[in-house]
Amino acid sequence: MFLSINIDARVNYNSKIYLILILFLCFTVCGCKKSKEKKITGTWEMINVMTQTPNFVEYWKFESDKTIYRYQYFGGDSLIEVDRGTWSIQQKIDKAFVTMQFEGGASAQADLNKAWRIRKLNKKVMILLLIEDGINTKEFKISSLL
Repeated sequence: MFLSINIDARVNYNSKIYLILILFLCFTVCGCKKSKEKKITGTWEMINVMTQTPNFVEYWKFESDKTIYRYQYFGGDSLIEVDRGTWSIQQKIDKAFVTMQFEGGASAQADLNKAWRIRKLNKKVMILLLIEDGINTKEFKISSLL
């Protein structure tokens, strides 16, 4: 009788530990998603790592209502809206992804309409990775332009 009570107590204790661990993971994953949504909201200037003198500067504006805008700036000209669409964040245990769906039908937009892994996201820098036939990287710095 004493042995069975001891075993039952240990099983009950382990069940409580597993339940607490599962609840902790659920809150952590949900909290990370909300945190990333808050951090990504704003205007980001794309950093062109391929050339030091780009023809234009591109800005991506993530709105809190899940709308995304792409703008291009060609020097003295005004800012031109290139495309708009929607965005969402999917949080996995160890990775987060931002999925964008732009309305434009051009092949350039089709290349963007994918789930991009969020490699780095803080108040100043955002790095997105697309791993598909190699690695495509988009790097941004926060902007106060828009």
